[in-house]
Amino acid sequence: MKSTLTFFASSECGYDPVVDQCIHSLSASLAPFFNIKIVTCSDQLDSALTLFICSKDLPILSLIPYTCLPKLVICDPKVTSCLELRYLRITAAYIVSSFEQESAWSWTNIPCYILPMFTPTHIISSSSSTDIPLPPPTKPFAIYHGNRVHLENFFQNYRSSLRTLVQYINFALVYNFEILGRVRPETYKIDPSSFFHYQFSHSSLRKLSAAAAFGIVPTLLPSNSHFIPDIFNLRPLHFQHAFEFFDHIMRFKSSSNAGRCHLFASQNLPVVAEASPSISSIIHHRYSGFLFLNHNDLISATNAALQLTTNSKAIFSSRVLEAFQKQFLLTTEHLSRQFDTNSNPVDLIKTHVPRRQILLKYLCILLNRVYLRPNSYLYLSRAFHAKFFLALKPFFFSRSDPSYLP
Repeated sequence: MKSTLTFFASSECGYDPVVDQCIHSLSASLAPFFNIKIVTCSDQLDSALTLFICSKDLPILSLIPYTCLPKLVICDPKVTSCLELRYLRITAAYIVSSFEQESAWSWTNIPCYILPMFTPTHIISSSSSTDIPLPPPTKPFAIYHGNRVHLENFFQNYRSSLRTLVQYINFALVYNFEILGRVRPETYKIDPSSFFHYQFSHSSLRKLSAAAAFGIVPTLLPSNSHFIPDIFNLRPLHFQHAFEFFDHIMRFKSSSNAGRCHLFASQNLPVVAEASPSISSIIHHRYSGFLFLNHNDLISATNAALQLTTNSKAIFSSRVLEAFQKQFLLTTEHLSRQFDTNSNPVDLIKTHVPRRQILLKYLCILLNRVYLRPNSYLYLSRAFHAKFFLALKPFFFSRSDPSYLP
């Protein structure tokens, strides 16, 4: 007899495959192995033994006494939220989008299952048509979709190679600029005329991906630094190196998601991406896409992507989609084993409860809110950071000191 798994859908009118994307994909994959029950409000949770719920929907659980809550499987847990810590004792598993996100939650010793997040292809292909203008046909164009912070870091880290690339290609940037604001390439002394901004929508992605030459997926962040260099804009004075001078130092978001590559592969577009761990598990360099870590890599990868024939693009894309499918099947198999009442898998870390680390995580969340994240955006906005530093300078330098003058 099949066990029953309960999934919470945030849409009050029922099941929304876009709003409840993670729940939609996961429940569909587990349907052959379990009976799937969808609930849309807290009143329907009484009979659930284990509840699959997205992190964004955790506030709804505050309406239920803690002792009455079922075991939780939290999808896309947020390291900047206290709710995940509040429900730590009743969490059975996490569904994460990448190895990076799994590593961020490994301290809990709660099982994590990797499921890259992306909008299902049929939703994009069935979206209504749009009359947005395409970039000029005088040059091929690359398409980007994702968060604004990746664009800011991309411009900052690769401004030198981008100044060369914009002479030969355009960039279509699809992101939520109505809320986050527009990225300004000119801040990084890059010609803005080769960048075309589009408000994120499925119809925009559909039209642009059908005409693009390749997809670009930047993922890395600037290397980490310390408090004093951050505040006083002295990052060049903080020298970092590894074992040898030319070793790589990589930094990336804990919520990195290789799912951004899926759209491009579904449209037979070659992928050019920065080599974070999650990206490298999907994109194999020069086998299913092209990876880059420095300026020369980016130019070389872009050139290789533009040289691919139509047949080669189809082969590369099929390999990417196959990698996603394998990851999906592996996650399904592991979840089925954990929640099958007839199996008793060995769990070596089940009895290890990280009591001492919970307070530390609360401290990290506080630091993230008052220093780390605000400072990251200050650093990305060079003009604002310069004004901030000049405003502080009178407190540390005499006005008679010539170095005080801007």
